[in-house]
Amino acid sequence: MKGKHLWWIAGSLAAILLGLMILYISVYNILEERRTEGADTALKTVQKKAGDVKVVENYTFNSSAPFEILFTTSNDKDMIYYVNKKSGTIADRIDKKDFVPREEIVDRWEDSCRNCSFTHIQPAYKDGTPSWEVTFTDQEGRYGLAYFDGETGEEFQRFAFKKNE
Repeated sequence: MKGKHLWWIAGSLAAILLGLMILYISVYNILEERRTEGADTALKTVQKKAGDVKVVENYTFNSSAPFEILFTTSNDKDMIYYVNKKSGTIADRIDKKDFVPREEIVDRWEDSCRNCSFTHIQPAYKDGTPSWEVTFTDQEGRYGLAYFDGETGEEFQRFAFKKNE
C-alpha cells in the first residue's frame, strides 16, 4: 500500500513540474513576441524605400511615439533606420559610419559621471535626433538616463530619478 502512495506522489510532482515547464515556455514565447513585435513591419517599411536590406540588430525605443530602430546592411552600405511604429513611416535614417560608436559614448559618459555605476546603453530617438540612451545609477543612488547625440556624441539631456524606499 505504501508503494502506491509513493507512485501517486511522484506522478503528481512530475505532472506539476511538467505543467510549470509548459507555462514557463509559453510565457517566455509571449514575452519574446511582444519584445520583437513591429520589427517585421518596420523591416517591410524600410525595404519598400531602401530595397533589399538585412537587419543586423533591432531595438525598440518609446518616446512621443514608439520607434523601431533597425541596424541594417546591404550591398551598398550599413544604415540605421528609425521607424515610427504608430504611423509606419521612416522618421529618420543615418549612415552607420556617421553614428558615434557605442564604446565612445560609454567613454564620454564615464568622463562626465565619475562616481556613477553604468547599467546599460542602447540606441534611441529623442527629440527627433538619432541618439544613444545611457542608463546608470549616480553617486546619490538615483536612477539616471543620459542622452547623447548619435552624430556628434555630445550629451544633450540627463535625468535622475529618486528611488522609492
